[in-house]
Amino acid sequence: MKKIINLFLGVILFIPLFVFADMGSPIIYEYEVVVNKSSGVYAYINDDNKYIKTDKVIPYGTKTEVSDFESEEDGYVSIDYDEETDTTYYVKLSDTELVDKNYKVDMSKLSSKEKGIVLKDVVIRKGPANAYESVGTIKAGTTLDIKFFVSIDEDTGDKLYETDIPFVYVEYNGKKGFITTYNSTVAYFEFTDGIVSFKDVDIEDPVTNKKIGVLKANELLTKKVYQLDMWSSSYYVEYNGKKGLVNKFSFITKSDKKQEFTTNKKFNVYNTLEVDMETYEKKLKVVGTVDKNTVIKSDLWDDMYDECRIYYEKGNVKGWIFAPNLESDNEDEENTPCYGLTYEIEDEEEEDNEDIIGSDDNKDDIEKPYEEKPNDVEEIPIQENNKENKMQIIYLCIGASLIISLTVVVIIVLINRKRKKD
Repeated sequence: MKKIINLFLGVILFIPLFVFADMGSPIIYEYEVVVNKSSGVYAYINDDNKYIKTDKVIPYGTKTEVSDFESEEDGYVSIDYDEETDTTYYVKLSDTELVDKNYKVDMSKLSSKEKGIVLKDVVIRKGPANAYESVGTIKAGTTLDIKFFVSIDEDTGDKLYETDIPFVYVEYNGKKGFITTYNSTVAYFEFTDGIVSFKDVDIEDPVTNKKIGVLKANELLTKKVYQLDMWSSSYYVEYNGKKGLVNKFSFITKSDKKQEFTTNKKFNVYNTLEVDMETYEKKLKVVGTVDKNTVIKSDLWDDMYDECRIYYEKGNVKGWIFAPNLESDNEDEENTPCYGLTYEIEDEEEEDNEDIIGSDDNKDDIEKPYEEKPNDVEEIPIQENNKENKMQIIYLCIGASLIISLTVVVIIVLINRKRKKD
């Protein structure tokens, strides 16, 4: 019974980690390995991402299919599972060898050439996994052509880039093989539309992660901006002689066409979108105002999360205006994007609802998250219960329900086993 209680408590404590962990993970091309030590090898268990050696010995010749990217990246592969103790055992990848060492490259399953920049020294391997033999090394700073794995869209027949597979095919100095894109190793897909920083952003060295420069707020970059693997929170930029990584959540991507906004009230223009997360108050400086009924045309804006953020430039005034997105808990009412602004909504289903987009006629019917100043200049709302928080609560409830249900089943099985033994 003590084991059952510990199991239940462990699952309950695990729920927040399950829900708020990174939902995406790299996809590995599965392959087989076999234990190659004649005396066998010791097995390990994973305890909070630490691999601990056990007394269990895995015999010579034991095969396993490698399908878990995270353990393989750590240099281990799962080899055995004990149902009675619910324990997964691992062995060192170096204590195994590939069952099929010759990976056959199917060029039809690779994309056309894309330009890539190697940010860290990287090993070229014969196949798309760390278990394959090395055929050479590419130095940091090298520019070369890369090819991604692709799949075929069933509806259109188009080739789709599989960027969630963290290996790309290269041919370099007479050598052919695969290099990893994981952990900010390779930059690719240069932005041509441009991005703009809405705060001062540190530029960091890709290898040491040390600060090597600063990219100032409101800087529009239209070239030398590259994305990294899909799990990275950075862009790679070349700016004022500096080459490094910047936090991509400090930028807005330039749209391919300008959006026209009309103000239904007077707005402040701020110098930045800097946020102090500890107090959840924006540390802003007012650099100008935009009068009511002003038409703003901008290709630097977004309406994600709890507010619209629009870059505004006229004369000597350069900065950002905010327009909150109001959420309604009433199913019969529509949410109001960019409150205080009228603009064309791209979603066809919402095109007929132009009368709710912050117009003067409906403004009094909407519950405001803040009180306006007497001069009718907007004030930044603090919305803690935004859409993102609501979705996290939903995921938490779903995850908790699933895990508790599985726990109950396991408890019943353990109780029945105990009764049979008694």
